[in-house]
Amino acid sequence: MKKKRAFFVIKTAFILAIGFSLTACDDGKTPSSYSISASTLTSFDTLQSPYTQPAAQTVTITNTGTGAVTLTQPTAVNYLIGALSTTSLATGGATATFTVQPKGNLSVGTYKETISINGTNGTSATVNAAFAVSPPSSYSISASMLTSFGTLQSPYTQPAAQTVTITNTSGGAITLTQPTAVNYLIGALSTTSLATGGATATFTVQPRDNLSVGTYNETISINGTNGTSATVNAAFAVSAPPSYSISASTLTSFGTLQSPYTQPAAQTVTITNTGTGAVILTQPTAVNYLIGALSTTSLATGGATATFTVQPRGNLSVGTYNETIRINGTNGTSATVNASFAVSAPPSYSISTSTLTSFGTLQSPYTQPAAQTVTITSTGTGAVTLTQPTAVNYLIGTLSTTSLATGGATATFTVQPRGNLSVGTYNETIRINGTNGTSATVNASFAVSAPPSYSINASTLTSFGTLRPPYTQPAAQTVTITNTGTGAVTLTQPTAVNYLIGTLSTTSLATGGATATFTVQPRGNLSVGTYNETIRINGTNGTSATVNASFDLKVDGYVKSLLRSSKTSPTNIVFLGDGFRLEDNANGGVFDTRVTELLDYIFSIPPFAGYEDYFSAYSVSAVSADQGAKTNPSDMSPNTIFNSTYNYIGIERLLVAQNMNLVREYARFATPNPHLIIVIVNDNRYGGSGGEIATASVNSLSKEIAIHEIGHIFRLADEYVDEQYRQTVGITLASAALQPNVDITNNLSLIKWNHFIGINGYNEGAWEGGYYFATGVWRPRQYSIMSSYQLMQFNAISRETIVKAIINNAKETYSFNDFLARDILFPPPPDQKMPDVSASDNPMPVPVEIYSRSLYGNQKIRARFRGEED
Repeated sequence: MKKKRAFFVIKTAFILAIGFSLTACDDGKTPSSYSISASTLTSFDTLQSPYTQPAAQTVTITNTGTGAVTLTQPTAVNYLIGALSTTSLATGGATATFTVQPKGNLSVGTYKETISINGTNGTSATVNAAFAVSPPSSYSISASMLTSFGTLQSPYTQPAAQTVTITNTSGGAITLTQPTAVNYLIGALSTTSLATGGATATFTVQPRDNLSVGTYNETISINGTNGTSATVNAAFAVSAPPSYSISASTLTSFGTLQSPYTQPAAQTVTITNTGTGAVILTQPTAVNYLIGALSTTSLATGGATATFTVQPRGNLSVGTYNETIRINGTNGTSATVNASFAVSAPPSYSISTSTLTSFGTLQSPYTQPAAQTVTITSTGTGAVTLTQPTAVNYLIGTLSTTSLATGGATATFTVQPRGNLSVGTYNETIRINGTNGTSATVNASFAVSAPPSYSINASTLTSFGTLRPPYTQPAAQTVTITNTGTGAVTLTQPTAVNYLIGTLSTTSLATGGATATFTVQPRGNLSVGTYNETIRINGTNGTSATVNASFDLKVDGYVKSLLRSSKTSPTNIVFLGDGFRLEDNANGGVFDTRVTELLDYIFSIPPFAGYEDYFSAYSVSAVSADQGAKTNPSDMSPNTIFNSTYNYIGIERLLVAQNMNLVREYARFATPNPHLIIVIVNDNRYGGSGGEIATASVNSLSKEIAIHEIGHIFRLADEYVDEQYRQTVGITLASAALQPNVDITNNLSLIKWNHFIGINGYNEGAWEGGYYFATGVWRPRQYSIMSSYQLMQFNAISRETIVKAIINNAKETYSFNDFLARDILFPPPPDQKMPDVSASDNPMPVPVEIYSRSLYGNQKIRARFRGEED
């Protein structure tokens, strides 16, 4: 069929080229004329969409005037315009050319366009182009149907392939794409080109091999050009393979028969094919049962049955015969049936007896205890006739019956010790005999004791321990008195000198094992000493017992609470004394006086003054044999508990308690967490030391020394100068930079205490000299307790350092504003009244820190006299 055109095509087109001319006059000469003309285009005809571009046509531009013309490149909307061969037409008759071609992919429509060619001197020409695009033809395809490939049982052989025919049912040519499928094998298309309506192509469809059990309905798509498509439906199913299983009916128990026995009747077992495939059975067998032949060995389909019989064998011995009989078939099938049968023994003959409880022990002369009953039981299966039992030391009652007909039958008799037996133990086995060799025994026990014996004993007391006066009486302990004889005893109330004795719970101990109790407690207000005392308990018939009581009263280690903080986690101060003898440690004695003076003095000095509620304070008595302290560490005397000595590491005024572990142990008598441990040494010579443990003598300057050394416990540095000492031990500026109360800069905007500069009432500045350096280190004020005892004040940064520590220890948050509000200020002394501080006139001892725990946790710090900290 011929294609229909969508519109008429003009076969011949007359395209008029119109030329324009201009003339010009030149003085005295013939004027030039300017004009151009263009050749015509033939129609590009009509093409069906989609189309291939028609060939380009050439247009010739001719200079038809006498003057030269320069051309401009022409343009168009729907046409591709080639570049001018030249833009210069020099004289009349000169030509230039360009090409014209319709654009590709134009939509359906008519494209008539006038193309203008312009030149200089007002010249121009036009050429008309014509082209049309017609609509495409309609496109469609159809596909033949497939019949179902059916259902095959797995594993299966692939069904034969079927052929599908694709037909072009339209007037346009179509190119096909090879179809695909998931569960089917698709053959190659016989052709991919369907040129005209009615043209066909074929391909084959076949289910894939080894598909699993399931249904495979799939739509196969066939696609072609120009949006054409068709589908064909394929159907195939794979069914499950045969299942193979069998079951067996159950047997009831064949029961229990007594040997010898007659075989029980046989029972029938039915085997059923419970699968879908045929099964061939194997004849079952058993050990203790006779198995009948199978009624059939072939079970063709599900539900088919076969039977066999089961019967216990004859002459089985006594025992239980539980046996599982297995029935096996082809294709791995099996079933089991459980058979049970028992053979019991012939009659047995045995008897048993109940037991007797002991008749106990009676004191001679005695009254016979009540008779007890013994029961004889037949524990066999046969009848038994009993013989009357007898005994030597016991009276045996007559049997209630001598005939025990069957298992479980009983007979009784009584047993009672004879009267007037002599002192001794009467353990006797009484035998009961019966027919068929049966016998049983019962054991009787009884004892006759001698006349009463008399004795008592007392439980022990644990030590009441060691206390320090004044003391609270230890809790009373209970002593138990036990009658260990056989006769009754009457007790007398015990007494003691140093112990309070409670009243006896009873004075009468009627028989052996009877008890009485009383309490023992140390008296109150006993003086210092050891109280070991034997307390005697007396009873009738010459009986007595003793109990030892022990109790110690010591002054050494006695703790007094001097100050109790309201804080949950206070800073704990513990005062200890070295070189204080027993009499010095008396209540209100020399040690108490020194502690009170020092405690009062500490809390008169800021920042301790104003922060008393953050502290708890204790004193612990420590008794020394001698008064005073050693002059040198190697001296043998005086003998003091903490072994305090002057001249430590060769520094005369350096007073140290050498037995530091014992100091810590005594401090922990007061609190498990002592923060400030202060040892007061009962020696009038000047001296002291600082660190974890502050030490000071009872010299007139001792209170000032203690304050200075407490500053070291809070990790404050010395602020005085001692260049020789510094150089000897190698103290560096780097270690000076680590100290809170000195700095290595005098720049007041950078110095550690710059936050105090300019605050009203604070006179902090930068005074050169400190931490043993004469130069290069600055201190906050000219004088403070860390530089000289002559001014018992801490400077502001030192007070703040101490307050931060006690606030931190109380688990509170430090506030600078709170500090300023509570801080107690002293006016600075007139400078002219205070000499400068140097090592030669400074009474403060060089501090020593061996182990510093205090408020900063368990830090091990090298001795401060080395000038470094870990």
